[in-house]
Amino acid sequence: MIVPKGFFPQEDTGFLIGVTEAATDTSFEAMKVRQQALVEVLKSDPAIDYINSTVGSGGPNPTANYGRLFIALKPQKERDSAIAVIGRLRQKARQIPGMQAFFQSIQNLNIGGRISKSQYQYADAERRHRSRFIASRRKCATRSRRCRACSTSPPTSTSRTRR
Repeated sequence: MIVPKGFFPQEDTGFLIGVTEAATDTSFEAMKVRQQALVEVLKSDPAIDYINSTVGSGGPNPTANYGRLFIALKPQKERDSAIAVIGRLRQKARQIPGMQAFFQSIQNLNIGGRISKSQYQYADAERRHRSRFIASRRKCATRSRRCRACSTSPPTSTSRTRR
């Protein structure tokens, strides 16, 4: 018996999302060429109905060296499972030099709102940052003077310096 690992079981919705990434010094034009080459390679898979591709900063892409793929699969009767298709797409994506591609099946029920390269993210760093921010705000509120973190200017001082 195989027990699936994960919070929710994986669904085969017929849609996949792909995140592509190149080196940080990759220009928009170079990324566009690589992404187009990847799309051409992926379209040869018999399970794919169509692909929507975006490259460059804006929307969910933080910088020019990132891209997104929205992949619609053919009906389940005409193709393998989404997991098998993802395995094939990963193999095909390795043919494109200078780019990494990450694929996952789009789920009907998601936890969180971020689009990422993996299904789950470990967010401990965010929690630590948030707790430090809250602690600094509490400390600031207890002081008589306000600090720059509160977005207010400190009160003007009228004291004189002795010479």
